[in-house]
Amino acid sequence: MSLDHKFTIDAEYTGMSLAYKNTDYVADRVLPVVSVQNEEFSYKKYPKDAFLTVARTVIGAKGEAESIDIKSEKITDSLVYHALKAEVPETEVLAASSKNDDDPIGDNTLLVTEALMLAREVRTANLVNTKATYGTNVTTLSGTDQLDDKSSSAIDVFIDARAKMLVKPNCAVMSDEAALHLQTHPDFIGMYKSEGSTNRGIVPLEFVAKCLQLKEIIVGQAVLNSAPKGKDPQLVQAWGKNIILFYKNPLAKPKYGLTFGYTAQKGTREIQRFYNGELGAKGIHIIKGVEQVKELICAPGCGYMIEAAIS
Repeated sequence: MSLDHKFTIDAEYTGMSLAYKNTDYVADRVLPVVSVQNEEFSYKKYPKDAFLTVARTVIGAKGEAESIDIKSEKITDSLVYHALKAEVPETEVLAASSKNDDDPIGDNTLLVTEALMLAREVRTANLVNTKATYGTNVTTLSGTDQLDDKSSSAIDVFIDARAKMLVKPNCAVMSDEAALHLQTHPDFIGMYKSEGSTNRGIVPLEFVAKCLQLKEIIVGQAVLNSAPKGKDPQLVQAWGKNIILFYKNPLAKPKYGLTFGYTAQKGTREIQRFYNGELGAKGIHIIKGVEQVKELICAPGCGYMIEAAIS
């Protein structure tokens, strides 16, 4: 009988976990990962008029250059550990090995990785869809103004939102359902097709983005079960009914740079392995995925919520 409490970081399965991708998940495209060195870290939170003040640049022959003072608030925060585990009986490992069959430890590594990624996707979607984040940068649609109503004016909704933003958006994120309603909206079909054509069809998402002066429209396709444990499944789209416009600066970091938000992370996700000889006929292998991250909105003024964009 043996019980080994010590874990090892498995390089092979960690590499497998990091290489795994699920394109349905878009958290890293909405709040890109930036590296921090310590569990406790600080970042700058910017008001919406940051970087917009024009400095006096004229200087005399013996004058002194004016100092630049970018308004910001220094925030101290801490990373959060997130972990999930799976258990694989040694008998299952031996059976697979004798048949040169699938790798059950590798399969469960991907299972744990997928579950961690879904949890991060939902955390990001919930954070980004928090209405209080946006202050006055919110428009709530209802009835025939909602974009799944073909008589609504989709273009006007986005023009009005853009006009209210000091820092203009270059991205939008929405659910697959919301994106499909935009792609089939008469406003965009009419601009895409030749004059006199029917207003039915579906237009490329890239065309919609171009019409809205966005570099990209990010579509989150993740679906989750929102029912309490033990209840009948209730499947919903993780990104909900809202559309979020935001400005993303790929060069921004916690110490400097105006951007809507990012995810602070120390190191990378790792796969730990344990062996517990007390359980099962011949013991079990425990595979645990661990990551240390914190999702942040650092410039709320760089975002805009179109609430209840679809019904």
